[in-house]
Amino acid sequence: MTEPGQPDRSMRFFLLAVGDETRASSRLRIWAHRNWFAGQGQVTADYVVPDRVGGLRLLLRMVLRYPAWIIGFLRADVLLIQETLVLTPLVLLRGLFGRKVVIFDFSDPIDRHAHGLKGRLRKLGFRIMVRGSDHVMVENRRYLSDEMMQDKSASSFYGPIDVSRLKPRTASGKAPAEPVRIGWTGSPSTIHFLAPIFPALDRLSASLDIELVLMGSGAMPYDFTSLKVTLLPWSEAGEFELLPTLDLGLFALEHTDEGGRRGAGKLFLYLASGVSFAASDWGISSDVMKESGVGFPVRSPGDWETVLSAAISAPETRARFAEEGRAYAAANISYEVYRDRLLAIMGVTLR
Repeated sequence: MTEPGQPDRSMRFFLLAVGDETRASSRLRIWAHRNWFAGQGQVTADYVVPDRVGGLRLLLRMVLRYPAWIIGFLRADVLLIQETLVLTPLVLLRGLFGRKVVIFDFSDPIDRHAHGLKGRLRKLGFRIMVRGSDHVMVENRRYLSDEMMQDKSASSFYGPIDVSRLKPRTASGKAPAEPVRIGWTGSPSTIHFLAPIFPALDRLSASLDIELVLMGSGAMPYDFTSLKVTLLPWSEAGEFELLPTLDLGLFALEHTDEGGRRGAGKLFLYLASGVSFAASDWGISSDVMKESGVGFPVRSPGDWETVLSAAISAPETRARFAEEGRAYAAANISYEVYRDRLLAIMGVTLR
């Protein structure tokens, strides 16, 4: 007999992620925990969208993989569905398949990614997934106030981040003469969020000793006149090596409803790496800065230059933010805390 609040190790889990291990949200919430799930029971895991695959190739892959997803759904005791709506028909009919626990997890505003007929169908599928799940786990807490969540078992979890793997640089690990290293990690599809920051950084570089490091951005997104810029290809190992070398991280959101509902994966990486950051005072980043007590808030796109100048010129404040942010990450958004949360959700639901 299992202990209260703990899943039976003979349980069968089906983990379905929206993306493969190169997709940040899927890596953090599915793939990094596959082996841990295997210690709890039998695990089947798959993903929907491969990196750099779309159109007819993606449709063909989904058609070919769908029978396996149906089998995974039918056999599983617990399903963790991360940011995809492809199982909506099965969730809608789940009452026919016996008792299952369905956890629907998302960090991006997936209900707002399309317009017209596609957008309406997506909203309908999203509502069905929310209503048909036993528990909904979100990253952005604004979703918890939505009407459809009011009578749902739902919670918010930031990250999670492998805090134990990220080793922050010691205070003595940087020579005083080195430039202030400002960095960002992401993908070509998200680099456009930094557009308001580039002109400000270029102007600041004329009088301040700074450099900019962009990982995963693809081609140079802006024609800088004086700022030293380094472009790096993204890799998981490279990201873990880069982050602790930064003096200041960047995180920007569009001041729109969709921007206000986005996740904040980069902020959590900065926190866990002991990196101070400047971030839009909007949406989830406002929440994170208030709860952690760290960060340089940017109240509007026109304020980036002023805030960055102040952050660059405040090494002691950056050092304090780095230390306090690291402590916050370990206590609130680590893999260990996330797994304890999953056990509690599964235990309560299965009781």
